[in-house]
Amino acid sequence: MGTLEQELNKYKYIIFDFDGTIVNLHVDWRGLKNTLARMFNLDFHSLNEGLKKLDKDELTIAFKVIEKYENTSRYEVNSKLVRYIRENNKKYAIFSDNMVLTISKILTELGIRSKFEIIVGKDSVNNFKPSEEGIIKILNHFGINNSKKREVIYVGDDKKDEAIARKVNVKFLNIKL
Repeated sequence: MGTLEQELNKYKYIIFDFDGTIVNLHVDWRGLKNTLARMFNLDFHSLNEGLKKLDKDELTIAFKVIEKYENTSRYEVNSKLVRYIRENNKKYAIFSDNMVLTISKILTELGIRSKFEIIVGKDSVNNFKPSEEGIIKILNHFGINNSKKREVIYVGDDKKDEAIARKVNVKFLNIKL
């Protein structure tokens, strides 16, 4: 694991993205977007953009559909990262576009749920990625002010994650499964 472990060891607080980082979910995203488009008669080319158009009651229904799609999926595990999480005592959090139920279920299956102090998923925020609302929620949870941000790293797998880290001025590490 070498360089990844060395990099993570520099930080007290590690915030992870979930899908594409800790695991790689095998969700039928196209099928999900098509289902939601039919249900709400809206364009869901971008899942998050489509969800933004829903009212609160519709969003609750959409979240149930998303959970169903996410929870029926298979996934592959980033074994090196999971081993690191198991073996090291840091302050861990997750900020993901996945549902909290999905994240918690899989972390429990992997035997690492208790390592995460806070999980912020799509259903925990009013503004989805690339909004920084979720990571700010985590920083506030840990009581991290500007002077402590040098102790934080956000580990993700795409440009949205990197943009979020940049917006809140924390280090970003791009990893892919």
